[in-house]
Amino acid sequence: MNTTTVESNYTSTPSSEMDSQLYDHLSGQLEQLMSNVDQFYLLVNGMLVYIMQCGFAFLEAGSVRSKNTTNILIKNLIDSFVAGIAYWLFGYAFAFGEGNKFIGYERGYFALSDPPDVKYAEFFFQYCFAATAATIVSGAVAERCEFLAFFVYSFFMTGFIYPVVTHWAWSSGGWLKLGQDYIIDGKSVTVGFQDFAGSGVVHVVGGASSIIGAILMDLASGAFTPRPRRCLACAVILCR
Repeated sequence: MNTTTVESNYTSTPSSEMDSQLYDHLSGQLEQLMSNVDQFYLLVNGMLVYIMQCGFAFLEAGSVRSKNTTNILIKNLIDSFVAGIAYWLFGYAFAFGEGNKFIGYERGYFALSDPPDVKYAEFFFQYCFAATAATIVSGAVAERCEFLAFFVYSFFMTGFIYPVVTHWAWSSGGWLKLGQDYIIDGKSVTVGFQDFAGSGVVHVVGGASSIIGAILMDLASGAFTPRPRRCLACAVILCR
């Protein structure tokens, strides 16, 4: 009887170890699959956001004189490249790197020198938002801004202004994200800023920059006289 008991315990031990190893293996595979799905989701949605660049190009081309259409299209195209370089160099580090409540400065995020592997898809997704925020201003200064001046603005916008605001609202250590503690009905409640799709981080920043650009360009100077628009249909895709 004792011999049988010992043999039973002996044979069950390897089985338990194998079950544990199989569980660990399957758990690791499942976590990897979930991570891959998350990154795929970010890449696909980043591409959808990036298509907004085409929409802005059509909108602006339909809002300017026909002779400036090529200028607008080239400016929007090059703006995407300038934004990509600036956001890659230091914009992403300022936005999502570890730092203080105002700005991030984690070394591994600058020029994507040593970020976690899962951050590359997030970088692309956030870059598309940064490029969108910069392109919003393009419509406000269309026909009124030199190429060089616009690209300097675009580099500064996507490399510093937008990333700093992003850090405030979307980074876990930003002062807007952390919020403020209040006492409500005798209970301590933390009220933080929530922006799920960029209505504040992207569009408020882009809109505020557009107002500043419009003021600097002095749109009310009367330099342009009213005339029929020759390319208004370009503002609506597939509309003739």
